[in-house]
Amino acid sequence: MSSVKAKNLKTRALLGAAVAATFALSACSVGQVTQTDQKVPAVPGTNAEVVNEAVGAQIDLRDMLVAYNGIEGYDQGADAALQIRLFNSGDVDDKLTAVTAEGVAQSVIVVDETVTVPTEDPTQTEDPTADPDQEPDGEETPATDPTQDPEPTQDPQPTPIEFELPMNGYQILTPAEGVYLQLVGLVEPLNTGSVIEVTFHFEVAGQITVAIPMALPTSTDLPDRETAHFDDEGH
Repeated sequence: MSSVKAKNLKTRALLGAAVAATFALSACSVGQVTQTDQKVPAVPGTNAEVVNEAVGAQIDLRDMLVAYNGIEGYDQGADAALQIRLFNSGDVDDKLTAVTAEGVAQSVIVVDETVTVPTEDPTQTEDPTADPDQEPDGEETPATDPTQDPEPTQDPQPTPIEFELPMNGYQILTPAEGVYLQLVGLVEPLNTGSVIEVTFHFEVAGQITVAIPMALPTSTDLPDRETAHFDDEGH
């Protein structure tokens, strides 16, 4: 009889020790940094890679989006900015040479908002090389023939798409950086949820066609919520 009681007491002691160890481990993990705590949500954009193993070329395309333009989106015929990040993780230098979007837009161009156009200096009132004896009021302007057609003006040529991508180099093409790619003349309207196909041509790695979604609005893009009113009962 005494041996049975001894076994029961020993079993209870072991169970108690196991429970205490469980609570101790739980308490130790509170407030600690775990692997799941270190995970960061992905940016809501398309990622892709174009690889040419024969020459050791690889270009990583990251966080590709059509820039958000408000809840109204983009109308047909409008222009839309792209957000693209390019990284060269290959063993050779490369270059982005062209971007096309057939069936989506008439063309894709480079927009460089960092370039400033020089303006005329308002402080310069006279030409230092002009003859001081010449009367400015006596100058005559050559007459133009009203029957002659004016010379046609040449449309400005878009900046060619050419971005160098050396080994371990990158290009950030977003409106926030001031230099970005723009879809010109959309064939159809673009709204939240729209996805388009764009083809990127690289000099060494080759070409790739990717599906790029419309960016979602952020908290700063959304309208302010109206303050909710509750009655005395809390309903």
